[in-house]
Amino acid sequence: MEYSSSAVQHILASHSVEEFNQSIDSWELEFTQLERGQFYSQQTLVYSQHSLALRVHFNRRLLQRGIAPANFITFGLRASSGAEALWHQRAITTDTLEVFPSYSDFEVVTPTGFDAYTISISREQLEAIAEQEQLAINIDQLANSQGVFEINPEHTRHIRQLLMQATREQSALNQESVCQLMDHDLPRLILETLIGGHHQRPLKTPARKQTLDKARSFIAENPYEIIQVATLSKVAHTSSRTLDRVFKEYLGVSPKSYLLLKKLNAVQKELINNKEDSITEIANRWGFWHMGKFAADYKKTFGELPSATAKRFR
Repeated sequence: MEYSSSAVQHILASHSVEEFNQSIDSWELEFTQLERGQFYSQQTLVYSQHSLALRVHFNRRLLQRGIAPANFITFGLRASSGAEALWHQRAITTDTLEVFPSYSDFEVVTPTGFDAYTISISREQLEAIAEQEQLAINIDQLANSQGVFEINPEHTRHIRQLLMQATREQSALNQESVCQLMDHDLPRLILETLIGGHHQRPLKTPARKQTLDKARSFIAENPYEIIQVATLSKVAHTSSRTLDRVFKEYLGVSPKSYLLLKKLNAVQKELINNKEDSITEIANRWGFWHMGKFAADYKKTFGELPSATAKRFR
């Protein structure tokens, strides 16, 4: 991380999920594109002495998985309203504040056009502010209370305004003011807000979500295999019809589409990072043997041919 006593800002754009994953080096990210069409994201990162603020916008539906920065407590807030997103079976709205775990992974499906802020604040700074302001909040407990907090809409608007100020072009706000916002004003406001907020504890995982998890675990354990939907149904102990309904409910795609998307995302990742193997070798490794159909499916999904992706990174 590039933390410093002065604010450092990076404004970036990514044209693939893998580019985005690599651009946020303080997080461990593994996002998967869940709908067809060329991907685009814009992200603004601002580093201060004790915090990292991030503004992101995605033009595609994504399966977001990852781990937030270690030794920090990370908070998330939607920048604008939009289609439903669920985390731990709880709705993420413009009037909720999300707390990310620091040492375990998170997973959420975000809709097309998802627009959000996160701010990661060092635990030491949060502890210092809580003590200085005499706030009745246990930082250790907060670090382990991942999930969705329902808070006063007026407070969410205030937090959103400060995050907007912190992540706008720095010509509009001097570095000293940005550091004050990120290292003092926002941490204090967030802690004060959480004291009066309601922690919506994660709901028990429904049986249909457990069915989905069984199927996805099998896919993850056999990444290079060509898996049939009938096999997934058997693994998940359910009918193909029920499995189809569950995948569409939680991920917005059918099991067959999910299997294809996972492999295409994996190929794209290799095309970006693997400088030695040919496109054919990479495609074959992931189970694509008909190169014409593979190229057509790849272009439908990512808006460009695999050769175009390879050319940009080799």
